[in-house]
Amino acid sequence: MVVVVALISCGWLAITVGAFESYDAARLVINSFDTSGGDIPENYLTTFSGKNSSLRAEYTTDTFAQGSGALRLNYSLAQAYGWGGYAGVQHVLQEGLTYNFAGCARFSFWYNNVRPQSLPGRIKLRIILYDSSDCSDVGCTSEDISQMEHFYAIEDVMDDSPGWKQISMELRGGTVHAPFLATKWTGVAGDGVMDKTSIKGYSINLAIDSEGNFGSVSDGTILLDGFECSGPRVMQSPFTQQEVWDRLLDRGHWLSMNQSSLDVNLQANWTLQDALIDNEHLIMLKGSFGYPMASDGGVSFQVGHFLPGLAYYNLSNAASLPLWLASSGGVTDLTLKLFSSSCASNGTSATSQFQWSSFPGYDFPDAEDAEVIEVGNSVEIHEIQRHVSKRGLRSFTFDGETVRVKGPSTEISEESMQWLGYDSSAVLYILAPALALNECVLQHELSRSESLQRETVDLPENETEFEDVGTMIGFDKDTVKGFLFEV
Repeated sequence: MVVVVALISCGWLAITVGAFESYDAARLVINSFDTSGGDIPENYLTTFSGKNSSLRAEYTTDTFAQGSGALRLNYSLAQAYGWGGYAGVQHVLQEGLTYNFAGCARFSFWYNNVRPQSLPGRIKLRIILYDSSDCSDVGCTSEDISQMEHFYAIEDVMDDSPGWKQISMELRGGTVHAPFLATKWTGVAGDGVMDKTSIKGYSINLAIDSEGNFGSVSDGTILLDGFECSGPRVMQSPFTQQEVWDRLLDRGHWLSMNQSSLDVNLQANWTLQDALIDNEHLIMLKGSFGYPMASDGGVSFQVGHFLPGLAYYNLSNAASLPLWLASSGGVTDLTLKLFSSSCASNGTSATSQFQWSSFPGYDFPDAEDAEVIEVGNSVEIHEIQRHVSKRGLRSFTFDGETVRVKGPSTEISEESMQWLGYDSSAVLYILAPALALNECVLQHELSRSESLQRETVDLPENETEFEDVGTMIGFDKDTVKGFLFEV
């Protein structure tokens, strides 16, 4: 018997973030080299070195340019190859995730050359960005940087005197006359144009030239801090790609969830579309929603953007967040939630607002009502998790061959789950918030109108300022991890 569920449209929403008035109002901090973006996961930065060269990387709180810490690099580089030698550290996002710097105009960082190189003029500092937009299939989804296009910014600073200094440059990559050059020394020979929506990671590389005696060694110590990009359109970054929605989910640029107090089928369709606003072309997030006629209340749809890794937005110089929005009459409530990483622990908020928890030997309550999906025994568990979350669902069971899913009910808890026994091969997976929804959040009720209008959300200086900003608990606008719209 086929059961047809009648869906009714419950509304639509169109929304985007506007540009800030000042150039430095918002910054996207890629790495602060401290715990501002959450606890630092083990091996978040990995070291590498060439023949006879060495490098020791360590975090320090003794001196820093911003935040509460910096990265110290103690190095010894040997001219062990015909062209010189090298050592460095790198960070690469896992699976299909990428950074999206589309709204960034400039890239900057701080350095302190506390012990200049022992052989003057020999070593250069290189900042390398890995672009995964023009790569082989394996390079786009793995951490294999050899399958990505590499863009180099080369700085001659290793002879500078001690003291904190900042370098700022245009965030643009190309083959000629670009701050980040596609040198084709390493990686793949791509299209020669940096795609700022597809940055897989970065490297801090120290390279010695071949201008001395073979085997010569230069050593020293340099501190680095505040890797970030900036510009008035920084927070427009996730609103820049008119791509298939599933691809944006895979890359971690957006996430969407449906919630209901009942075990019902909810549907939300999200797209990014061009719009002319104040004689300017902006891309808006547009969504339409539906749910069964039989359901009564307790239904909500969430869509949000959270920065990957230890990245976060610093809005310390912004007094308010500008938005453009419109919604149908069927949208009865519309809420913006801004999350800060102040409550981050064990790196949980460093990847997403949500994380999967597994419960071996458990099944759904009322498991006979679950939908069955045959997937075979060769599928990876993260692929199932991605598929389920794309459908807006929060849970599934997997016994090695069969996936069983239920509607987006929020009532599944450890107390209500069905225990199958230690011999069962089934595992129940539940997608739960990594950040408590009532902590480190600024919550603001947005206005609703079918005509497009501009709205500004005040960003208070500290958590004691509650007037006209909605609910705010432990929120810090200096470390904004991302935002969520709830309909």
